[in-house]
Amino acid sequence: MDDGTSRDEARAQETKAFAHAGMPLMIFDAATGRCVAANAAADRAYGYRGDEWRAVALSDICDGLGARLSGAGAAPPGPPDIVAQRRRDGSCFWAAATLAPIDVPGRHVLLCVQDVTQQQDMLTDLSVMREHCALAQELSGVGHCVLELRRKRQTWSAQQYRNFGLQVGDLPDDLAGAIDAWVGCLREADRARAAAAIRACIDAGTPFDTEWRVSWPDGSERIVRVEATRKDEPDGTPSVFVCASLDLTERRHVEESLRQTRIDLSATQRIARVGTWTVDFAKGTAYMTSDELHKVFGFSECEVPLALLNARIHPDDLPLVEAARAACLANPGTRYHVQFRVVPRPGELYYLESQAEVQTDAAGKAVRMVGYSRDITEARLAQLEIQRLAYHDEVTGLMNQVALRRHLDQSIAIDSPDFVPLALLLIDVARFEDICLTLGHGNADGLLKAVSERIAGALDAGVQVARLGGSQFAAVLSGACAYDSKPRARALLHAFEQPFQVAGVQYDISVHIGIALCPGHATDTAALMRKAHVAVFRARQIGTDVLVYDPGDDPYHPDRLALLGEFRKAIHDGQIELYCQPKVEIRTNEVTGVEALVRWRHPRLGMVQPALFVPLIEDTELIHVLTRHMLQAAVRQYFAWAREGLRIPLAVNVSPRNLLSPDLVPNLEALLHTWGGSADWLGLEITESSLITDPEASLAELAALSSKGFRLFIDDFGTGYSSLGYLTRMPVDVIKIDHGFTMRMLEDPRAAAIVKSTIELAHNLGMTVVAEGTASAEIWDALAAYGCDEAQGFYVAEPFPAAGLGAWLESTGRRVREAAGAI
Repeated sequence: MDDGTSRDEARAQETKAFAHAGMPLMIFDAATGRCVAANAAADRAYGYRGDEWRAVALSDICDGLGARLSGAGAAPPGPPDIVAQRRRDGSCFWAAATLAPIDVPGRHVLLCVQDVTQQQDMLTDLSVMREHCALAQELSGVGHCVLELRRKRQTWSAQQYRNFGLQVGDLPDDLAGAIDAWVGCLREADRARAAAAIRACIDAGTPFDTEWRVSWPDGSERIVRVEATRKDEPDGTPSVFVCASLDLTERRHVEESLRQTRIDLSATQRIARVGTWTVDFAKGTAYMTSDELHKVFGFSECEVPLALLNARIHPDDLPLVEAARAACLANPGTRYHVQFRVVPRPGELYYLESQAEVQTDAAGKAVRMVGYSRDITEARLAQLEIQRLAYHDEVTGLMNQVALRRHLDQSIAIDSPDFVPLALLLIDVARFEDICLTLGHGNADGLLKAVSERIAGALDAGVQVARLGGSQFAAVLSGACAYDSKPRARALLHAFEQPFQVAGVQYDISVHIGIALCPGHATDTAALMRKAHVAVFRARQIGTDVLVYDPGDDPYHPDRLALLGEFRKAIHDGQIELYCQPKVEIRTNEVTGVEALVRWRHPRLGMVQPALFVPLIEDTELIHVLTRHMLQAAVRQYFAWAREGLRIPLAVNVSPRNLLSPDLVPNLEALLHTWGGSADWLGLEITESSLITDPEASLAELAALSSKGFRLFIDDFGTGYSSLGYLTRMPVDVIKIDHGFTMRMLEDPRAAAIVKSTIELAHNLGMTVVAEGTASAEIWDALAAYGCDEAQGFYVAEPFPAAGLGAWLESTGRRVREAAGAI
């Protein structure tokens, strides 16, 4: 057989092998990329038939291999490529494809294809499973590593790296180095223990389950639970070391926080005296979870029968508790809230406040009650003590003012058919402050208790007695007792005829009693007490023992107090006006000056006289406001008169509070300096009572005023309480006799004697005398006969607006005595 025949036979064999091969085979023209031939397996794999292949290019069935056609014959075939293959119907499958030349020039290339779709799907599934596993480990925090002891390989999950603060690639490839680097991540104190555990597990198969503290690169410390074991081959040869880890840091923090919260809750319950509890209605038991409730109820067990719990509740309070519990059972939405007493042991008593809610089952039936109880023993005892103190006087044990008002509120029921008249007696102990300062408060309290016993002992058993505070007591007489309240008050005075023994010393105590009647004087508590206060105050003022309230003798009517509230605004609005009343020298009939008088032109009440508002403001800071206003108005008026050619000084009243003010002298100097005036523009009138509060300070202030050139007057002389000794020391220029003496001197020889002696006394002391209340020509003549210097009163002129002085002078023809004032 020649060589040609051999080649033909070989080619025929190749063709037959190509056609009957089990794997798809295709021949492509390297130049055109078109298919030249394909076997039956290729037909089945791709869906093409016979001549259809000649129209198929390599790029039609496979991407990525077309570029390699031209170079397929230049190099030996490499490992197959795993590429996607497209069938005739457009569907795809995965195949391992190899391109190889089949002739020497490389004009044709053989494509061998093996379907690996199933293997590729398995690889994809495996990859997905690995991703899911990694995600699950990341979410759960569980990581793992596998050390293959025979093959010297290692596998670490991403979460295992994270748990130990490592990055992929941080560990060496050799197992020993990896273990050393792994142990190096731990806190130094844990490293030796961890290395020994790993070595014992690898060498001896000893599993471990422990916690390590890991130092992360950022400096933080993590707590990691590590569990490891060794798996062996069937013949006992060590195979793999398997380790799982879980980062417990956050859990430990939560557990520590929970532990601390429980400690704090326990401490808080102890401090707040609160305990929690549950009641299981099916079991009939109560479960208490706090030491506080164990202490209160006297149980050491957490769960006790409900009946036993009820036995510790005060028998008087148990019906209340059971009723509240029953209401919640009947209406589960009702909130349980009750206060009751607990008697854990004889002689012990606690007050508890409990609140709870009822829990129901699916059918709406009450099955449990969950709530808390608070120990309110101290608060309740304090409340009881507060109530006692609120309504009782601590020193005497009598009712206090609050209790008295409550009693009066209940007794004054005018519209009730059971109403009976009442008499309120206010009893004021005289000079008690002096006694208190002398004996000390401790002994003074003893005296108050003795006084209260005397008062209570002198009155009928049904009379309510109270201490209002300080040295003031009250008694409420009702019914028949109220009708003869004044005789009973006088009888009460007899209780004080015997002296009191205090600190070994006997003291005579006197009292003043003021009486107000209901409904005669008032029909409500506030008004009745006010009027009783007015009565006792007036009794003390006039020095009488017993005084019944008199509306005509009440300077403290609410309407007058309302005026007090409007006074400051009245000055601001210009309602306070300057009036004056001239003083005339009796010998020459010349005007020597005027007294500055205040009037209030009220927008609603009209002209309000000083007697209605000056007494109210004398004891307040408003007196300084009024005095400052009057001084400014007087200086302004002198300035105006002087511009008209009249130089007439104005005498302004100065109260005791003004006299003791350190600002009086500098304010006067500043005022006169502002208007360019001098001290002879003004006179200053003071009363004898100005010396009572602080005689020495008042005398010093008067001396300072006199040294500045101010002319000083003693107003209402004869009505005060100053001694003649003070009169000789006072730098006073003028004495003004009170109008009460002047107006009565023609009918009352004693008044006339006082007027004459005052004139003589004043002249002997070098003082001028002005007689107030000169209301008639007869009084004028009598004063002239007595040698009085000046007169002031309605006979001379009634008070009039100061601006009208010029017109008055012109109408009366009176002249003004030459004055030293200049402008």
